[in-house]
Amino acid sequence: MKLNIDLDSNRIFEIIKREKTLEKAYVAIMDSCFVEKVCFTEEDKLKLSNTISKLKEKLEDANIKFWIDWGTFLGAYRSNQIIAWDKDIDLGILSKDKNKFIELIKRNPEFFTIEKNEEHYVSLKSKLLKRKWTGAEIDINIWDKLENGSGTFLIGGDCLEPRSYSHFEKLNNIMLEDLDLLLPCPSLSSAETLLEDMYGKNFMLPPGNPLLDSKGQPWSENQGGRLNKNLT
Repeated sequence: MKLNIDLDSNRIFEIIKREKTLEKAYVAIMDSCFVEKVCFTEEDKLKLSNTISKLKEKLEDANIKFWIDWGTFLGAYRSNQIIAWDKDIDLGILSKDKNKFIELIKRNPEFFTIEKNEEHYVSLKSKLLKRKWTGAEIDINIWDKLENGSGTFLIGGDCLEPRSYSHFEKLNNIMLEDLDLLLPCPSLSSAETLLEDMYGKNFMLPPGNPLLDSKGQPWSENQGGRLNKNLT
């Protein structure tokens, strides 16, 4: 995967001027920074929704709880859609379900191939999408249940912010495209609080540059600014 984030402000302005809308401009900026086109087309979204719908049925049958997270969570809250300039879907599961999840994917090879399988991260590539993009379409973040003197938390690896487990036991639903999926929190009001913690107070606004996070750092280098806070 080759990424070039060195688009200067003049080049970005030219793209925005040419594309007329910010949404189309950000898609063009993302696609111009990779060798392949990385953003989902409308046809891609339909195929991906169909695949995730089938995956959802199998996960529910296997009693594996999963939810949307990170940029996918943000897009669902903003507009019930995948963010136009996003290149993958972010989901979350608990670490206790990871092995069962991996076995389920292996038993259904018509849907996905496993691209990476790490302790707190699994990536899947869709068999139905025929994109030239070589990266994975679905990122699975693996969350651990951790208890200490301050309470019970969800945490995964070194890059995921800990979240209180108290609001996690009953998750609310939200629409993403034509899918009814779980939020990583129990209500839309708590979703607002969580998103503000994840992306800052202006999380409802598009970023100034789709290649940078709210702190002006490249997403490709800091994993979206996901910092591991001290739990003690």
